[in-house]
Amino acid sequence: MAVPLESGTSVSAAATALARELRRPQLTATSANLDFLRAIAVMFVFVDHLFLTVGIQRIAFFSPADLGRVGVYFFFVHTCLVLLMSLERTPLNGFKKVFHFYLRRMFRIYPLAVFFVLLVYLCNVPQDVWGAGTAPHDLRTVMANLLLAQNVMGTSCLFGPLWSLPLEVQMYLMLPLVFYLVRRISPPTLLALWGTSVLAAIAYLPFRSSGHVLWRLDVILFVPCFMGGAVAYQIARRSRPLLPSWLWPVTIMAVLNVYLAFERQRYGWVACLLLGLSVPFFAQIQYQWITRAAKWIATYSYGIYLSNIVILWFAFRICARSMPRFVVWSIFVAGAITIPMACFHWIEKPLMKMGGTLADRFFRTEAA
Repeated sequence: MAVPLESGTSVSAAATALARELRRPQLTATSANLDFLRAIAVMFVFVDHLFLTVGIQRIAFFSPADLGRVGVYFFFVHTCLVLLMSLERTPLNGFKKVFHFYLRRMFRIYPLAVFFVLLVYLCNVPQDVWGAGTAPHDLRTVMANLLLAQNVMGTSCLFGPLWSLPLEVQMYLMLPLVFYLVRRISPPTLLALWGTSVLAAIAYLPFRSSGHVLWRLDVILFVPCFMGGAVAYQIARRSRPLLPSWLWPVTIMAVLNVYLAFERQRYGWVACLLLGLSVPFFAQIQYQWITRAAKWIATYSYGIYLSNIVILWFAFRICARSMPRFVVWSIFVAGAITIPMACFHWIEKPLMKMGGTLADRFFRTEAA
């Protein structure tokens, strides 16, 4: 039977569209695919906390906490990749590039974290809303949380989401070295370096469980996760997209299932490597309803991540004492939307701008 012209035309048009899609520029820090990854990561954490708060303990064969953990691990891959791109864009060399980077990151991560540490301390917000009590509020604990050094100082987190921020700060300190290494070594060498980081993490595990002072260096356990971002960065510099954009969400879900099937209660090393290996090979998502939603969530993701415990506590523990359930849920939804936006526009964005201005003033050359 002959194939109708319309079908052939449709196939030809689809092939042309795919070819055009694959010719688009390489991965950038502001790409739709990275916005989508960041949005998915923070929503995993958000859903984890919401489900545990309302009493949902299982989702199919895993718990909401599994979803929250893998969301943080995806954050680590995304953050490392984006910051390596940021270092590449900075037109400085040597220590000027390094300290320019450090100053900008300090103004990015600390202001909102300090705000929520003080808010949690003053309002006596619990560590989480579904089980744990309030963390100690002694001076040492509060100072460790303000400095984002809880693991190094051996103190509790005042509220749950803070556990990952010291790891990010410590990753920032190492990232310039990773940047210079990744640009000078081959992909097989980088994969061997990832394997070495896994062996180092495995060797470290007994110290963590034994109570040895070295347990405070638990960032070692997450270096393989961050290295997934370094792998993605190196591949992105050497390749162009090969696969259509619709496979990108499918791949993220596939990596999630690898984690849930084989790495639950562990540290997501293999899942992060698989994510890093796959990121650069997909054309950018073009569906506007997806890209706009992902961009919105990604823009306010830091505020979503830090504020959700406070919002859940206020809605489901404070307001729920005297208000109808519909009102409680309305307060929660309104807070979940507006508070991250307020955090970004009133705290994050102005302080990021200030950090960028100071970094440029102190470390940029006149030629730059």
